Amino acid sequence: MPILLERLRETPADAVAVQTAASARTYGELVRAIESAPSRAGVPREHVSGDPWGAIVALAAAEAGGGPVFFVHRDWPGAWRDYCARGAGSAAAGERLYVVASSGTLGCPKLISVTRGNWASFLDAIAGFYRWRPGTRVAAAFEDCFDPFFAFAYLALSQGATLFPLDERARIDPAGFCAANRIEIWGSVPSLAARAWKRKSVRTLPDLRLSVFTGERLTADFARGWARLAPKSRIENLYGPAETTVWLTRHVYDPENDVDSVPIGAPLPGCHLRVEAGELVARGPQVAEGYLTPDGLRAFDGIYRTGDLVADEGGRYRFLGRADSQVKIAGHRVELEAIEDLLRETTGEPCAAFVRGDSGEDRVAVAFPTAVDAIRAFAACRDRLPPVFRPREFWRISPWPASPTGKIDRGALARAIDEGRAERIDDGG
Repeated sequence: MPILLERLRETPADAVAVQTAASARTYGELVRAIESAPSRAGVPREHVSGDPWGAIVALAAAEAGGGPVFFVHRDWPGAWRDYCARGAGSAAAGERLYVVASSGTLGCPKLISVTRGNWASFLDAIAGFYRWRPGTRVAAAFEDCFDPFFAFAYLALSQGATLFPLDERARIDPAGFCAANRIEIWGSVPSLAARAWKRKSVRTLPDLRLSVFTGERLTADFARGWARLAPKSRIENLYGPAETTVWLTRHVYDPENDVDSVPIGAPLPGCHLRVEAGELVARGPQVAEGYLTPDGLRAFDGIYRTGDLVADEGGRYRFLGRADSQVKIAGHRVELEAIEDLLRETTGEPCAAFVRGDSGEDRVAVAFPTAVDAIRAFAACRDRLPPVFRPREFWRISPWPASPTGKIDRGALARAIDEGRAERIDDGG
C-alpha cells in the first residue's frame, strides 16, 4: 500500500482529518506538519503519549523516509524512560519504523522494534477488510502509544475519513461520546467500552456500523450487550501481540454461534500460525525485528511464541488463557511476576499479585501471608512501576493458599477476600 503521506495529498486540503473537542484540523494542515517534521533517516525520534496529532505526524514522517519513532507513555517511571533511551541507540536503525513498549518481567519494558517491511505486510493483510468512504467518522479510542491507534489512524486517514482520537469524554462515557459525535466506526479495548453500561447515557447508537475490539479478551456477554446498544453495527474481534505488528487474526461476532465465548478468529492473509504444545506461534513477515535492549537487538528471526494458549478449530482459533502469569488491564499487558519481585525485594516477605474487579474496573491487588509496611510498599510501586501495574490494594491472607511445591492459587486469594477471610492492609493515606 502507498505510504500515508501520499494518500493524504490525494484528499481535499480543507477536509477535516483529526477532530477533537478543542479543534478540527484539516488534511492540508496534516500534510504540512508531516513535511516539516524534524525527522532524519536513521535518527530515532521520541514521541510521548498524550498528543495524538503528534503521534500521527511522527509515524507518517518516519514512514516517508525519516528516522524511527520511539513511542513512550507519559506516565512511565524514570527507570523505564531511561531504559528506552538507552535501548534507542543500541542498534543501527536499518529499516526500523517504530518501537513500542510492553511490560517485562525484569522490572524494565520490552522494546519491540517494528520494521517498514513488517508494517507494509500488516497493511497488505488488512487492506481488503476495511473500505470507508471519505468523511466517515472514525473513533480510535486507544492511547496514542498503542499500536492499534496507528492502525486506525492509517485506515481512516488513508481513505479521507475523519479521525476522533481518545479523549476524556470517550474514556468516561464511550456511548455518550459516540452519540454526540455521530461516530460510525468505533475501536477500543472491551474494558473501556464496557463503561457504557455504567453511564447509561444513551439507549442506542444508530449511527454505529462497525465496532472493532482488540487488546483484551472479548467475552460473549460483552458482545451481546454491545449488540443491543449498537444494533446496526458489525462487531469484530481482532487479536495480535505488538511483536507481530498489530493484528494476526480477525473474527466477526456471530450471535447465533458465539454463545459461550468469542473466537479470536482466522489468520489475516499472509499470517502463518500454528499451535505447538497448546501455544500459538507466529511466523512470517509481520513478526517484528525483535526486542531492543541497552546491549543491542534480541532478534526474533521471523518466529514469535505468543504465550497464548489456544484451541485450533479448523483454522479458526479460540483463546484459552496464558502459559504464564501475564494479565491484561485496560489493554495493557501486566506481568504479575514483576510486581511480586519488586514487593518481595521491598518487604522481604512472600506475596502474590492478582486481579480483582469487573471487566470495566479491573485492578491489581497483592496478598501477603503476614502484615507488611504498606506505606513503604506503595511508595516502591509508585516510584518503579507504571500506573497500570501499581497495586490498588494490599491484603493479609491466612492460611496462605500455597501448594506443597509453593505454587500460589491466585483464584483462592480473590475468593478469600470476597468471602471475608482476608484483612485489608492500610497504607496510612
